Amino acid sequence: MEVSEKKNAKARRRRGFTIVELLVTIAVLAVLMGIISTAATSVIRKSRARKNEALRVALQTGIATYQAQTGYWPPKGGQLDDWSKDGVPEGKDGYLSDAEYDKLMRYLMKMCLNAKGNPVMDVSGYTAVRTAALNSSKKDKDGNPMCSGEDIQTWVAKQRAGNGPKSDQMVFGYANSDRNHFRRFRIRFNSESGNVKVEFAKGANSK
Repeated sequence: MEVSEKKNAKARRRRGFTIVELLVTIAVLAVLMGIISTAATSVIRKSRARKNEALRVALQTGIATYQAQTGYWPPKGGQLDDWSKDGVPEGKDGYLSDAEYDKLMRYLMKMCLNAKGNPVMDVSGYTAVRTAALNSSKKDKDGNPMCSGEDIQTWVAKQRAGNGPKSDQMVFGYANSDRNHFRRFRIRFNSESGNVKVEFAKGANSK
C-alpha cells in the first residue's frame, strides 16, 4: 500500500502541464504580447510625430534664415516671393504648387549638404523619395502617396558611392508617423507681410 502511494506521488510529479493549462498560458502570453505591441506602436508614432514637428519648424526657420542672410527668398533669386504672387490677391497667403515646392526643397537640401560653414538648417532627418516612385504610387483617400522613402543621409551615402539618383530626380519631405509614408510639407507665403509658414500635408494621419 505504501509503495503504491509513493508511485502515485511520483507519477503526479512527472505529469507536467495539462492541455488546458498550456492553452491558458498561451492565451495569457498572447494578451501580454498584444498589450506590449500596442504600447510600442504608440511610442513609435509619438516619436515620429515629434521628429516631424521638429523638421517642420526647422524648414520654416531655415527659409526665414536664408532670407535674413542673403536679402532674398530661396531659391536663388527670390523665386518664393514671385511664386506666391501667382494668381493670389495682394496681402493673401499663397501656397506653393508641388513643382515649386520640389524646386525649393532641392535647392535648400543641396545648398545645406554642400555648405562649407554653418548651413541655414540641419537637413538630417528629412526623407527622400524618387520622383518616379512618387508619381506612380497609389494615393489614399486624401490624395496623399502611399509609398515610403529613405532617410536623406542614406540617399547621400548612395550618391557619394556613385549609385544614387541626382537631386533633380528626388523629392524631399517627411515620413508620416502612422505608416511611414512619404509626405510633402505645404509652404505658404504672404508677399506683403513677408511671412512664411510651413504646414503638414492635408488629410488624416499626415503628421
